[in-house]
Amino acid sequence: EQTPQLRPCGNDAITARNRGCMFDPISIAWLPESCHDFELTKEFLAVERWHFWTRPDTSDAMSLANVMQGQHSTLFVSETYLRHRCVFAWRKLHRAVLNSTAVDAYTTGWDGMMECEELFKDGRSDGGARYEVTVGYPACMAEL
Repeated sequence: EQTPQLRPCGNDAITARNRGCMFDPISIAWLPESCHDFELTKEFLAVERWHFWTRPDTSDAMSLANVMQGQHSTLFVSETYLRHRCVFAWRKLHRAVLNSTAVDAYTTGWDGMMECEELFKDGRSDGGARYEVTVGYPACMAEL
């Protein structure tokens, strides 16, 4: 059984960058290279031009490039983003199992799965509400 590498990217964006970690828009987290699925991330980014906000009530959206600078620990995203994030996290987990590759603790976490279940459960749309997400620095499992 593999032991997770706890907080391989530290607790902040500066430490993460200094340790060679990169921001992953699927997990909304800083991850070491071994925990990235670059092919899947490229596919996720091609779905839509994703936007992020620092407050739920503003129209001033930030780009992913701005988010990746690491100046924000909390972001707001659309329901569409969350739904795609869930689907891609499930795909990331599935690919990690099939390929025996590393995966981050957000992707394997039960709480995240339950949040995704709630998001899909009733099939209703929220009418454009924004949801708060916290930028993470999760553990990285060497292989599943």
